[in-house]
Amino acid sequence: MEAIPGMSATKRRFFSAMNLGGLTLAEALRRTWIKLNEHELMTRAAAIAFYAIAALVPFMTLVILLAARLLPWMTGGDAVDPSATLGELLPPEAARVVVGELEDIQARGGGAGLISFGTIALLWLNSSLFTAVMDAMNRIRGVEETRPYWKQRLLAVAMSVIEAVVIILALASTLLWPQILEFFRLGSAASFLATLTHGLTVFVIFLISFACALYFGPNADQRWEWITPGSLLGTLLLLGVSYLFRFYVQTWGDYNATYGSLAGVVVLLSWLWLCGLVLLLAAEFNAVIERASPLGGDPG
Repeated sequence: MEAIPGMSATKRRFFSAMNLGGLTLAEALRRTWIKLNEHELMTRAAAIAFYAIAALVPFMTLVILLAARLLPWMTGGDAVDPSATLGELLPPEAARVVVGELEDIQARGGGAGLISFGTIALLWLNSSLFTAVMDAMNRIRGVEETRPYWKQRLLAVAMSVIEAVVIILALASTLLWPQILEFFRLGSAASFLATLTHGLTVFVIFLISFACALYFGPNADQRWEWITPGSLLGTLLLLGVSYLFRFYVQTWGDYNATYGSLAGVVVLLSWLWLCGLVLLLAAEFNAVIERASPLGGDPG
């Protein structure tokens, strides 16, 4: 893929990025693997998974609070069942842990309102997860954290809200989709095209989520890009890894025999570790391409 003479700088950066900075895919992946070990991404993903578990209940409470304001039907009534969608994405043990916590939060009311001391505390707890993501991405980009503490925390809070909204949009569209198809009474061909369009929409939602994390995470001078090789790779890996891990747990991984009542927590922690690793791999993949590209920048 070559840039066309006379095109804008933004388009030239896009073409250069999608051309992997002149690297072959195999070479870009090889350099990413080397950097994965050099930057200790597996260990950093474990730290992210720990913070994710610690922030799980506050994060789900935040999701329910936002959903209660944005989409009231998601927090009451019997029209939809979020647990069914979670069961399709997560392994059964992990889904039971998440669904159990969701039901407990809903039974307790999920909080008094969006603007309250409790909600501010939730945002603060969730921000610890994203500060861990920021630290890892700074290491990947080879930069030091120079942003003031308050700015770093505010960015982490903003990332918490963005990710919560992304989850709500993806979950809401998936839950409502059968009802939408039934309402319009589409034929088989039209239903297939509509479902394909819906799948692409959810894919784009996750792309935007990755783009936000990769842009706001590191303390680096960057230009906003809607689609990058890292966000594209990360979205594909996240969806693929989630389904493959679910298949593995259901088919071969007998976590109940090994961990007993803790099986759900261990499976959920493992899945969160994989998600954290995918996010860091996406950031590393972008960094490798940027360093190879003539339009990119040096580390730091």
